[in-house]
Amino acid sequence: TLYSWCGAIHARSPYQIATKISTSLFNHPYAALRHDIPSHVGILVDRTEHVLGTARNLTLNHTLLGYYLAFQHAVRANQILAAVIDGSAAFVKLRLGLLRRGIRASHPLRFCPHCVTADKANMERATWHLKHQLPGAFACLEHTCPLIHVHCSVAPYQLRKWICPAASQSSLTAKRYDLRNDQDLEMALTLAQFAWQASM
Repeated sequence: TLYSWCGAIHARSPYQIATKISTSLFNHPYAALRHDIPSHVGILVDRTEHVLGTARNLTLNHTLLGYYLAFQHAVRANQILAAVIDGSAAFVKLRLGLLRRGIRASHPLRFCPHCVTADKANMERATWHLKHQLPGAFACLEHTCPLIHVHCSVAPYQLRKWICPAASQSSLTAKRYDLRNDQDLEMALTLAQFAWQASM
């Protein structure tokens, strides 16, 4: 996810406060801390001299926005995408219909413990996988096991460091999804597969 990439940059930065690195990348103190749908992505692309690809590709393929735009009319989807790329994402969740339909607008971060182990072996740090963050993802398709969901007790604008998978922090609570039998797991894997296909 874009959120993971920002966290990696912060880990290598002399800045200790997350809002400072967010401002240096996005020209906004909290844009990078929105793990689901960030804002000011166009500024990030310009400041990184397009090495990450286009703002459109980055937003659609490395944030949750691509999943939600799949259910929008093309004109409206392009308007929402432009808002995220060019400016504020403050009303994006409202425009996506999440708040009106009673769907929770905050997304818990999720990780697979086996993916964390593999990430650390291959990249020396764990990352947040986009396929685990999608609505309806309760199990890891690769390892066919329940995901662990992480809830933070503070809002993104109160964070002063990035949350990492399997991290131990006082503001976090982590719990494995309770899939009690093979039937539950099979259903969770089917939902995860649907969510992944919808996002592509």
